[in-house]
Amino acid sequence: MPKNLKRIADKPWQAFASFTPGQKAVTMVAVVVLLLGGVFFSKLTGGTAMEPLYVNLSAKDAAAVVTQLQSSGVAYQLQNGGTTILVPSDQVSALKLQMAGAGLIDDSTDNGYSVLTGMSVTSSQLQQDAALKQATEIDAASTLKAIAGVSDARVTIAVPKQDVFSDDTQKPTAAVLMTMKSGATLTSSQVNSITHLVAASVSGMSPEDVTVTDAATGRMLSSTSGSGAASADERSAQTLAYQDEMVQKLQTLLDPIVGPGAAVVRVNADLDYDNTKTTSNTYVAPTGTPLAISESSDVEKYAGDSQAVSGVMGPDNIGVNGATPAPGATPGATPGNGYTHEKSARDNALGTVQEVKVKAPGDVRKLSIAVVLDASAAKSVNTSEIQSLVTQAAGLDTKRGDAIQVSTMQFNTSAATQAAQAAKAQAALASKGQMMKYAKTGVLVLALLLTLLMTWLKSKKARTRMPVSRAELERLDELERRNAELEAEKAQLMLTGAPGQLAIGAAEPEDDNGEGLARVRTEIGEMVDSQPEEVAQLLRGWLADRRT
Repeated sequence: MPKNLKRIADKPWQAFASFTPGQKAVTMVAVVVLLLGGVFFSKLTGGTAMEPLYVNLSAKDAAAVVTQLQSSGVAYQLQNGGTTILVPSDQVSALKLQMAGAGLIDDSTDNGYSVLTGMSVTSSQLQQDAALKQATEIDAASTLKAIAGVSDARVTIAVPKQDVFSDDTQKPTAAVLMTMKSGATLTSSQVNSITHLVAASVSGMSPEDVTVTDAATGRMLSSTSGSGAASADERSAQTLAYQDEMVQKLQTLLDPIVGPGAAVVRVNADLDYDNTKTTSNTYVAPTGTPLAISESSDVEKYAGDSQAVSGVMGPDNIGVNGATPAPGATPGATPGNGYTHEKSARDNALGTVQEVKVKAPGDVRKLSIAVVLDASAAKSVNTSEIQSLVTQAAGLDTKRGDAIQVSTMQFNTSAATQAAQAAKAQAALASKGQMMKYAKTGVLVLALLLTLLMTWLKSKKARTRMPVSRAELERLDELERRNAELEAEKAQLMLTGAPGQLAIGAAEPEDDNGEGLARVRTEIGEMVDSQPEEVAQLLRGWLADRRT
């Protein structure tokens, strides 16, 4: 190795050797921390990037894929309860091809209508209808599987036969069987979405015609009558939400009056969830001359004399005794006869108003409110005024049977006091723990700062030492000269084999054990350690003198 490179490589070690024990300890701790940090960072960022190979797998498919990965020796990770499989990102494409080739996972975009592609043109209408129904069922089931928490879904559609000669039309219905993942349940809003989604997939089907059932429990989540468990849960949740909202509104009214915690409000609401549709027709008479829709009249008149044969039966030419015609009347004639008959009909148009009212479910059928005031806090409060305020704020209606009761009682505040004390103690303990944590951190930081300060002071002290005087330099020059002479004489004696003691001119004799030489070397070493810059300058001067 060249001397320059060796000198550069030795400088760090020389610098470390010149450190004090405290500096060496700090340096070693810093190196260890850097090494540990580097290892942690390399593990954190240098690992293999993982990407999803498959998501939303069934338990059967996931088990088959994991078995194949284990046999191939591929690293993998499972997420989302085993339904998502992660593999190294650089192997995703190859593994998908491998799984598809093994027939484990079918990645084709089969939406159910592939059953229609294999049908012949000679298929009957019955076969075509059955295939179309099956395709619709498969497509709807695959769509429902995309809902979060759904493991499997099965849809069965019943399409009634249509008769062109019948006026009665039947609507199609559907039954949905949902299999949920472990720990997952369907909310009422999700059930509502499922019924609307399936109904929209079939022509003529309404959401009320879809039945949703949980495969694990067999519980009906939705039914055609709208009285399933989901509907009951939704009604109960809506009732509780209304009651909580009313309690919150009344509580914000009473707290500023009697003080926080001095009033308790409870609301019991009876909501009407019946669907009511009312249709009414109102006839309105037109103003002014009415408009005739239809008009008819019938007049019958009759007038004239009537000749009639009269008399007593007998011979034609013999009159009856005592039968004498009336004066001025023609024998055998009757008086005049006639009549008149008139009939008319008129239908006038009337205005018609048809009104259809549909009452949405959720109206308040009856409302009951109970208010309890703390006797110690409500001494200056009139309960009648409180009752009146609550009645107006809640919109109570006595006609529908609403009721309100306001009472004053002594509240038991021992539990609240104990809870407040426990919370205060817990807060004090947490504060103490936080303070201890801060204290530990402060001690560590202070120790580090003190170590750095001591190191800096020592280095500053070493840098600010007094420069070497001229006498010390001359002494150092003399020591170096004596050391060189001793080394030369020692070498000469070793060559000649002559015993004896070495002497240096007029210098003081050295002992036989070489203590003088050792002392000289020690002094030179101490001078180099304490004043390296001055010694280096001196050495550069010697080298310059030798060159000249």
